[in-house]
Amino acid sequence: MKQISMINRQEKHKKVFFIFLTVIMLGVFIFLLVFFIKAVKYRKHYENTRTHYRIFPNWNKIVEEDPIEVVSQFRDNDKKTGVVRGEWSLKGKVKPLFDKINGSLHGASKATPAVDESGIYVGSDAGWFYKLDHKGNLIWKIYLAKTEQGVHGTALLSKKYLWIGAYNGVLYCLKKQTGEVVWTIHLGDAIGSSPSFYKGQIIISVELLFPSYMGYVASVSARDGTLNWKMPLTSAHIHSSVAIHKEKGYGVTGANNNYLFKIDLNSGKILWALQMKGDIKSTPLIYKDRIYVTNWGPQFAAISEEGKILWSKDIKSASQSSPTLVPDKELLIFGTHRKGQLFSVSAKDGSILWEKPIDNDRAMASGVSFFSKRYKKYLFLFPCETTAICLIEPSNGNILQKIHTGFLLTGSFTDFKNRFYMGFNDGGISVLY
Repeated sequence: MKQISMINRQEKHKKVFFIFLTVIMLGVFIFLLVFFIKAVKYRKHYENTRTHYRIFPNWNKIVEEDPIEVVSQFRDNDKKTGVVRGEWSLKGKVKPLFDKINGSLHGASKATPAVDESGIYVGSDAGWFYKLDHKGNLIWKIYLAKTEQGVHGTALLSKKYLWIGAYNGVLYCLKKQTGEVVWTIHLGDAIGSSPSFYKGQIIISVELLFPSYMGYVASVSARDGTLNWKMPLTSAHIHSSVAIHKEKGYGVTGANNNYLFKIDLNSGKILWALQMKGDIKSTPLIYKDRIYVTNWGPQFAAISEEGKILWSKDIKSASQSSPTLVPDKELLIFGTHRKGQLFSVSAKDGSILWEKPIDNDRAMASGVSFFSKRYKKYLFLFPCETTAICLIEPSNGNILQKIHTGFLLTGSFTDFKNRFYMGFNDGGISVLY
């Protein structure tokens, strides 16, 4: 009997082991299947990478345009106010222009298209940089960065050239007509910010990985890519793009060490460093000699040009959304991305005018304001849901119109001829008109 009992126990152990082994093998099979499906789904992101990926270390030609005049940049202007020029009439319709270029292969906010008369220019998290015509037809593309790095900044456009950084740490100057590389400079390990322009210089935030996480702002000649100056190193990455006060010659940017920096754009000297309550990943806004910035604190604050906090507001959740100015009411609107809230704050005294919950807990995008012909005032545009954008009344936060897009917007909007161009987190390029 004992022998039979032992045999039965052995049989049970074998069955348990067999079931356990089957579960493990099934788990491995499901993992490999999911991996294969993703590989097939995103295979176009990887095409020709071996032959197209170059850092282009020896490109050192000269930009021939004189003078260099900026025609399109991130957040519409030097001070990054997000205010669109002109008077607008929107029908509230979205039209897809170009197939999926982003596959959420990288966690950063996706690139906002740059647009002018010559076409649409946009990078992807797969490392490609594209030029499209206004109907969405491909004109040219160039592979700039490894797939796991990508291109997430918004290109700076002049009449004939563009400047863009990539997550491989390289700043590129390209010819808009052909995509030909004019010059490159390898500045660090990653560039996730968008370039700004000051007196013939490209001002760009740079990230370093080794020997530790650090960052700095660089000034590079727009003509030939030579380094003009480097800001002293910070103890953390700088994702934030640089807002510029051209008349006074300073720039402001934030870092992942909670600090906001004011920089002399002629020398790279840090004029002051102000500690905030959290990492600063958004782009600051300059308005009437004040600096406004959100952070992961959670905090929204107004800072004087001397580096003093004029007022500070608890916004209940982390914010990666750059504030947008509504000029006729002198208020600022931004979103939070952990609780999904929109805030409207007085630019004068910091009083919270309204706050509204939104159905978008990944609201990392930055809105824009524009003057509506229909409503005869400025309105605010923002992704109020994960797959929808909303036209919002700035005075009370009411939604005037909800427009479904089908994809999540984590970047911003670029305006051109009564249309807004958008690049989606897990999608392609669409236009709102």
